[in-house]
Amino acid sequence: MKKLALIGTFCHNQEQLDTLKDTILEWKKLNVDTLVLSPLHLPEDIIKLCDYYFYTKDNPLLHWPQKGMLFQYGINNITFNKMTPDYGWARLFQMKKLAEIASTYDYDIFYQTEYDLLIDDYVKGFVNNNTSNIITRRINPKNKNDIFAASLHFIALNKENLIKVKNYTTLERYLENDTIVAEGHALMWSEKFNIPIDQEGYIIDTYNNFNNFNMVSHRASNFYWNESISDDYKIFFESKLNGSLKFVIWDANGNKIDVSINGKETKDLQEWKIYNSLILTKDVKSLIINGVEYIDVYNKVYHNQIIGEDIINLNSSLTPNI
Repeated sequence: MKKLALIGTFCHNQEQLDTLKDTILEWKKLNVDTLVLSPLHLPEDIIKLCDYYFYTKDNPLLHWPQKGMLFQYGINNITFNKMTPDYGWARLFQMKKLAEIASTYDYDIFYQTEYDLLIDDYVKGFVNNNTSNIITRRINPKNKNDIFAASLHFIALNKENLIKVKNYTTLERYLENDTIVAEGHALMWSEKFNIPIDQEGYIIDTYNNFNNFNMVSHRASNFYWNESISDDYKIFFESKLNGSLKFVIWDANGNKIDVSINGKETKDLQEWKIYNSLILTKDVKSLIINGVEYIDVYNKVYHNQIIGEDIINLNSSLTPNI
């Protein structure tokens, strides 16, 4: 039987590129052709490994208030809530585009999969047995004792169901329910098209598996929490539509922190205090920290929240910057 792996990617570092390369080679060992879709240009050596390669400029992240992903991190009696762009639709969009392309080719079984799928004996069993029309579960990368009810990492379909799932997957349906994440749509496909979910095992994604995934370090990384453009300190901003500018500074390592908001300055700010400017987000025109203008950084922050009791109002202590 002719088989094709539909590989979704977003490989923006060398580790991910190496993972993609290894995954393609593993598919080749199983005599499965590969169709790779990428919103980032891939190196020539990886492209040559692919049976089909398509580059697209599309990577449709969704932003609040249309849809977002809320992450929470608590430390030192302070909780950070950060609304990041939703990338669930970007994954479903890739699957839809891969299916549109793949359905024009003459294959018997199509594997909707991702670049970091661990092709272990569990996956090989489905391939070697020519199993189609099956959805698999995935282990939670944060907790190896928790298994997600369904996964987008490995789904085997015949052409008929590939097209049915493609047509059923729309942005409008994705936005209908804010509580359903991308993988929840696999549950919908299972129910709608009578595609069983295998209960005998689970798949593992190699890039975020529990052996190398540290929740604290991952969520405390610059991408999620630290909005500083300086190595001398870290900072997290609250920015809500009808709220005021708030922020927390940490890891200053003895460096003095002076902040000027709309031309009024406060000197020697402390770490791990919640500073409330009492100035509405929309009214912040200038935000300077240690001589560096942050207004462009702040304007890109949306729907962040800081929760805690140790709050200092800056309005009473702000003095003109002379």
